[in-house]
Amino acid sequence: MSPSNGLTPAEPFGHPALMVSFVPMVERLPFLDVLIAREHGDTWRMYFGPASWCPPSLRARMDEYREIFPVSRPDADDLMRFMGNARAHYQHHRVKDGGVEILAKGRSALTLAPWLEYLVRSASAPSKSASSPMP
Repeated sequence: MSPSNGLTPAEPFGHPALMVSFVPMVERLPFLDVLIAREHGDTWRMYFGPASWCPPSLRARMDEYREIFPVSRPDADDLMRFMGNARAHYQHHRVKDGGVEILAKGRSALTLAPWLEYLVRSASAPSKSASSPMP
């Protein structure tokens, strides 16, 4: 039985050529793939993977190779505390030279952003011994 307007389900707008297909929107969650490694001496560089999201506040500091230089030395123990306090799931791997590779997705990537921003800000600020972005 056809609806009262005479249209069949195959003819949603009265014309068979105007078929409409609905594609569900898939929200892309931010994914962070970051390596913080020693450049030379006591200088450090932050590398973002090719498919990695970059927090907007860091994009202006990023070069054409998706790198930020200089950054402060990463403290993997501080990272663990920071992400643990936020109950954020992520993966990290300590690099031989004292650096760290970090993978985080979704809410965890958003949670990680201030920690990365702190490493960038503190490299250009006068030296202080504070290691965490949060008070």
